[in-house]
Amino acid sequence: MRAQEKQILLLRWGGIGDTLVIFPSVYLLRSHFSGYFFRMICRQDVGSIFTLAGLIDQVISPDDARVGELFIKGREKVFFAAEKYFLIIGWFNHCPQLETFPGRSIIYEPQCGLPINQYFFLQTLRIVKGAVFQRKKCFEEFTRLPLSSEWLAEAEKWLPGDIFLGKKKAFGLICPGSGGREKCWPWESYFNLIEELAQEGIQGLVVTGPAEGDLWSGLKKNILPPGWFIYHCPPLWVVAAWMKMARFYVGNDSGLTHLAALVGVPGVALFLKKNLPVWKPGGKLRVLAQTRLNRIPLFQVKKMLIELGALS
Repeated sequence: MRAQEKQILLLRWGGIGDTLVIFPSVYLLRSHFSGYFFRMICRQDVGSIFTLAGLIDQVISPDDARVGELFIKGREKVFFAAEKYFLIIGWFNHCPQLETFPGRSIIYEPQCGLPINQYFFLQTLRIVKGAVFQRKKCFEEFTRLPLSSEWLAEAEKWLPGDIFLGKKKAFGLICPGSGGREKCWPWESYFNLIEELAQEGIQGLVVTGPAEGDLWSGLKKNILPPGWFIYHCPPLWVVAAWMKMARFYVGNDSGLTHLAALVGVPGVALFLKKNLPVWKPGGKLRVLAQTRLNRIPLFQVKKMLIELGALS
């Protein structure tokens, strides 16, 4: 096999959560094609998670001018010519203009009744010929983000000095934002939760992402209890490590919640019913769903954290 044939090209459009739902699929491909060079077209910030996990060798931004050759009709494919790759796969939420796409397209089928990450995984499994797996066990094994001790040590340097108080798993992590306001539990509810946790002696971090600039502006006006700290847009690889260190997580239907699911931190994910089961996260997260998130009471969130063993 020639060197150029030992390359695999992967494609996924979208935000943090959109990209992270293919993590099990990419993990599966890497485990089966371990000697290949993996190139992935996706957001650079999310791509760093795949790179640090050892799944991807090179990340290419969707804004890279070369990416256009995949979808512009009549444009010669040079960098992404099919003959340069052993395998090309793209995962899509719906059917785009695929006439010129040179690879295999996996398109989510809403009527399947499965979360999108599971559906993508099972379809990817069909492509991995010759691999014999028990499907349920296989999926669960590939939903865990491996974080090295070096990764965790570097991320720990980003924490405020007194957050640990000499103890591991001493803090909670809350991500109150999302790409859409409708998908957010009211900030007042989060603030009340933080105040009650602080009264119980629990410290924590509040993290907002790149789509939550308005929320960040509002948060800066609030004074959090002692031992609670706000961070806006820390690197995703840092947030992933913080999640691994945290005793619990609480967040909305967001990319950071999908990251928490991959890390395996216990916690509560607050969802609109209409977005389930498509975007249901896995891991150790329990989902609380309502038609409107302001209908979810604070006591229900705390009750679930207690049931998870995250609170006493």
